[in-house]
Amino acid sequence: MTERERSSDAELILSVVRATADWQQSTNLDAIVKPLRELIWAVWEWPRLPRPLVRGKYPASVPWSPGARRAFRADRTCRLVLEHVTPASVIVRDLIRQPPANRASLVRTLRRRLEHVVIAPEENRALSAAGVGWSLPKGSNDPWSRYELIGLRRESFRPLPGRYVGPSLTSHV
Repeated sequence: MTERERSSDAELILSVVRATADWQQSTNLDAIVKPLRELIWAVWEWPRLPRPLVRGKYPASVPWSPGARRAFRADRTCRLVLEHVTPASVIVRDLIRQPPANRASLVRTLRRRLEHVVIAPEENRALSAAGVGWSLPKGSNDPWSRYELIGLRRESFRPLPGRYVGPSLTSHV
C-alpha cells in the first residue's frame, strides 16, 4: 500500500469523524457509531490485516485464544470470531469525542488501538454475558481486562502455529 493510499484512506476516515462530531455537537444527540465503525473496517482494517488469512478472514499471526486454537485444531471449518481487543465502538466513540487534529494523528491512533484477536464463539458470548462485549470493564483502561474478566489471560493468546497455515487454508487479497 502506497503512502498516497494510506493518506487518502486516513483523509476519508478523518472527514467522516469530523462530520460526525460536528453533527453530534450541533444536535446534542449521540452519534450512531456503526457507520463509522464499518467505514474504518472496510477502508482501513481489512486491507491492512496481516496476511496470510486463514479461511480468508482470520490472520494467523494475530493472537488466537486457547478456545479458538482448540476449536480450529478439532475442525478447520469451525466458527470463529475476529475480535477487536479494544472494542471498535469504544475507539469510534473516542474519535468522535475528540477528533484527531490531522491525518498523521489519526493514523497513529488507528495503528496503536486497532488490535485484533481470534476467539471462539463461546468466548465471544462470555464477553457479552459479562457486559464487556462492546465496552471495557468499568474503571479499566486496559482492553485486555475484558478477557481476564472471563478467565482468559493475555499470555494464553498466541498466533496460530504455522503448520495450520497452508494453501488450502489461506487467502491473499
